[in-house]
Amino acid sequence: MTWLYKLTIDQQYYNLGAVIGIMTFVILTIVTLVTYRNSSSYKNEEAFM
Repeated sequence: MTWLYKLTIDQQYYNLGAVIGIMTFVILTIVTLVTYRNSSSYKNEEAFM
């Protein structure tokens, strides 16, 4: 993320910085949802109550 900050502030590549930031968010969101869906807490929802 420091590299992304330097890319946008120092070199003024705002468009590229925005695209990389959004793509990072989308990829991490997909990985998080897949991991959560495969976890036992998602499969055993009734045990929470």
